[in-house]
Amino acid sequence: MALGWCWRTSGGTLSPDAAVGVGRETLRKIAEEENTGTNYSYIDLFRTPVLRRISVCAAVVWFGVAFCYYGISLNITGLGLDMYMTQFVYGAIEVPSKLGVYVFMDKGGRRHAQAWTLLITGFCIGINTVIPVSLGPLRTTIAIIGKGFSEASFTSVLLYTAELYPTVLRYASVKFLIFVMDYTDNSNS
Repeated sequence: MALGWCWRTSGGTLSPDAAVGVGRETLRKIAEEENTGTNYSYIDLFRTPVLRRISVCAAVVWFGVAFCYYGISLNITGLGLDMYMTQFVYGAIEVPSKLGVYVFMDKGGRRHAQAWTLLITGFCIGINTVIPVSLGPLRTTIAIIGKGFSEASFTSVLLYTAELYPTVLRYASVKFLIFVMDYTDNSNS
């Protein structure tokens, strides 16, 4: 049905039934050619110089993103407020930050979204280290803003790095980068 619609809108000369038959046969041939049974592993991420550079840079960025994200998320008692209320606000800030980063990535691009969210997160963490503990509400506000941008950075790094790799290596690359993230999480504890 969809191929017939494509045939009609493109002004084709074949009948819609012939277009469907050709489409199915072509798809079957493509599927047979692509099904080579090759399994890709972590080693394939470092085989060529371009993939090696992408993998190392992505690992460094994922390490930084995860370190900031878990550092902010696990420091909920260091803000001087109720632990449960702080966790609730941290959870509530994640929804608008995820939605906002999708819009920003669409309008400004993936690199700019990743760079700016990381820079603002680092800026919030840096400011929070120099604010005295006696100014608890101000520290909490800046930490919540940092948490929102950290969540946006986490979302954009997940979307951005998946697009950097060839389709056959995406699964292996995401597994590798999640390993880097888990290592970061364990080093933060």
